[in-house]
Amino acid sequence: MAILYIDVDDTSVDLLSEWLRLYNNDYEDSITPANILSWDVHTYVRPECGIKIYKYLKNIHLYDNILPIKNSIECINQLREDGHRIIFATASHRSRAMSYRKFDRMEELGFRPEFKSYIELQDKSLLCGDVLLDDGIHNLENFEGHKFLFHQAHNKDCQLYHRIFDWNEFVAEIRRICS
Repeated sequence: MAILYIDVDDTSVDLLSEWLRLYNNDYEDSITPANILSWDVHTYVRPECGIKIYKYLKNIHLYDNILPIKNSIECINQLREDGHRIIFATASHRSRAMSYRKFDRMEELGFRPEFKSYIELQDKSLLCGDVLLDDGIHNLENFEGHKFLFHQAHNKDCQLYHRIFDWNEFVAEIRRICS
């Protein structure tokens, strides 16, 4: 049995699509996740929005319409059935209400998070476990275990970590390294 830390936003659920949908609606723009090629989302939005793009991350309704990444729920359940401990490790956006809403949405979608297996933190180098799956390059840098980068347009140029293109591939890799 391995301890698997799984990121939430843009690894388990599709945050960026909903975030950009709200922005596009307010600013009459048409940006898609494929247009965001780095972590600095503010550089891709209209100048009149700029760093205000990050205010959406504090909107209590941001998670209301978020959907799972394809196959994430099924594959997480497969990993649980294989005997692995799944711990959701996600960055919080400094809002208690948002923290609760994110957790509640994970429950609504069927991820079955438990409070004892759900961590919100800014510094993922504090995690101690076997595997970290994340879309944020900075989150993988100081993790001591196996590092897997979940493919997104905003990390496509990174060559440092084992890139995972879909959830089925991740399950196969976990089964390979844990056999």
